Amino acid sequence: MSIAVTTKRIQWRLHAGWVAGLVVSYLLLLSAISHLNNPYRFLESFYEYRILPRYGAEFVAVVLPFLHIAISLCLIAGHEPASTFAVGCCLFLLYAGARVFTLVQGIEVDCGCFGGIVAAESKSLVGSTSIGLAAFSAFLCLFGWWASSKPTQKL
Repeated sequence: MSIAVTTKRIQWRLHAGWVAGLVVSYLLLLSAISHLNNPYRFLESFYEYRILPRYGAEFVAVVLPFLHIAISLCLIAGHEPASTFAVGCCLFLLYAGARVFTLVQGIEVDCGCFGGIVAAESKSLVGSTSIGLAAFSAFLCLFGWWASSKPTQKL
């Protein structure tokens, strides 16, 4: 395999990782803006999960939108993309796990992903959609992590 082919593959990986980062950043920024736009609705949906005590839920509800913004900016700027993708993947897996936990417990809540921007007819539909979105986003983060980690090795 020639050096030119290897260089093109490395460039493809880096570009594909950046595009995956843009998609993840879009979802995170949309979520963060909707939560900052209506923090009481976000806090209410967070309480409905019944996972954390009151003060823990309030702390997470305050910090989470800013964590979304920080991850998005790092992905867009390309700052430590492998680490940022890993943090994003953990975050999305945590979201999917929390959603599965509530469904198993029989708690029907709006996922709160986008702060009530999108109205849903059925909460069970929202449950499966939000788990799917979190799993898809985690997959994108895994792909971005793969694409941005050790791009100088031969493929």
